[in-house]
Amino acid sequence: MRGMLVFVSLVFSLLAGTVHAADWVVERATSNVSVSVDGESWRPAKVGQAIPNAYWVRTGPRARAVLSKGSERIMFRENTVAAISVSKPSGQKTKVTQRRGSILFAVQKRRRQHTSVVTPHLAAVVKGTVFEVSVAGVSSKVRVDRGLVRVSDGEEAVDVEPGREAAAGAGTRGISVKAATETSLTANGGVGVGLTKITPNASGNRNGEVNEKGKGKGKGKGKGKGKGNGNGNGNGNGNGNGNGNGNGN
Repeated sequence: MRGMLVFVSLVFSLLAGTVHAADWVVERATSNVSVSVDGESWRPAKVGQAIPNAYWVRTGPRARAVLSKGSERIMFRENTVAAISVSKPSGQKTKVTQRRGSILFAVQKRRRQHTSVVTPHLAAVVKGTVFEVSVAGVSSKVRVDRGLVRVSDGEEAVDVEPGREAAAGAGTRGISVKAATETSLTANGGVGVGLTKITPNASGNRNGEVNEKGKGKGKGKGKGKGKGNGNGNGNGNGNGNGNGNGNGN
């Protein structure tokens, strides 16, 4: 009897450990990131917090959040809402239901399809890749940076290769595929490590970064003695200039 109790206790311990390992965890988060059990009532997310199964995650304006599970990463960009579900108790499959915004995924390559993303306009299924899904208004798109993503709108399905993007919705039927500008990479080439957005915006700063005005100060002094002229000039770029001249006879 005692041996049976020990065995049962061991089984429960193993199952508990497996469930915990299956959870996505908040690895990084700015302010204005929150979670919800029903997508209606929200509370602030905390770094290190495990996201329970089928919970919603929301980012506000200028907010970012990175969720991790092992070496895999999911990055929520600003103004994004999505729910994350994992198969229990194995945790081998992840399903993301995305309402709006943009999410960057970096998931490990496996033999079987293990990650899916569902939006109001399309569904994406992958075995392992780096890709981004964006939902805006009446359309959704999937941009692939690495690997292969199968995109479907319920009637048509296409395989999207790296450097291309697929879109659906916007009052049109079918899926359109075209070349895409690559904007997201992993910093060191390893899947799921150091997600970074690298394409400059029109102001010359990286996307998501705060634009700042350049400031510069320039000072110049010139002194001359005896016969002759002495001139000194100092210039500072960045919306600030300073000039100084001095003459002596």
